[in-house]
Amino acid sequence: MSSFEFPQLDARTRELMLEEYSADCRGKRLYTGDRLNDEGRRLFTEALEGALAEGTPLSLQQVLEPVPGSLWHLEVRTSALKTSTTARTSARTLAEGEYNRFYMRAMCRRATDKGGSGKVIVSQGKRGANRRLDRAVTVQVGDVLSASAVLDDLRRPPGTATATGVPNGPNSGLSISYVPE
Repeated sequence: MSSFEFPQLDARTRELMLEEYSADCRGKRLYTGDRLNDEGRRLFTEALEGALAEGTPLSLQQVLEPVPGSLWHLEVRTSALKTSTTARTSARTLAEGEYNRFYMRAMCRRATDKGGSGKVIVSQGKRGANRRLDRAVTVQVGDVLSASAVLDDLRRPPGTATATGVPNGPNSGLSISYVPE
């Protein structure tokens, strides 16, 4: 079982992650996905703050999994060709994706703090992840991007097309690091 690595996760990064979380809560933009029912959304919202402050994606995932009825266990997806499939949903996908999203937002802010480089570098945050190359915009590990452009993208709701290609879809395993001066 692969998990994300966050090499620049420190007290300052967590502080920025929590600031971004608070801004989303105040603006009623906090993403909880379509896979959670009302109880799951409540649990996720509370657990996300704690995970950003001192936890991990795994600690966030573990809040949802043992609670019966917090996740919709099956989800019906309809393709562009109007065919339906049933897919298992995953607390892990949501936990990793949202934790990483707040981490990346903090990386963007660190890149621009106090005259920083203003650049972030795309990294493989999760080994063995599914690279989704079917997106219109793809980025590669090692690409250097504008932190402000990536931050603008990351503040949009997940599933919204991004100009930078970060993140590159669920389970892509991509993350970013800030480039220090």
